[in-house]
Amino acid sequence: MERIYLMGHSMGGRMTTGFLANNPTAPAVGFIEVGLTAGSKGPANTNLNLRKVKLAVIDVYGDNEMDARAVSFRTYASGLPRL
Repeated sequence: MERIYLMGHSMGGRMTTGFLANNPTAPAVGFIEVGLTAGSKGPANTNLNLRKVKLAVIDVYGDNEMDARAVSFRTYASGLPRL
């Protein structure tokens, strides 16, 4: 394999952000997250974890849902815009 992208939905995505935040040398080149809320305290806090992830991130969420409100608070370590 030449390029690895990780994808996570809901709790799986929150867990993936925790993994990527704590494993900066993981061989992934990008992360696709679907339907993530802000998270909670500790290692599953999506917003805090994404500040540490240095990959390109595609953040997929519904327009009129709780995830849309949660995504407005996110910042990304990569400095890349939300797609």
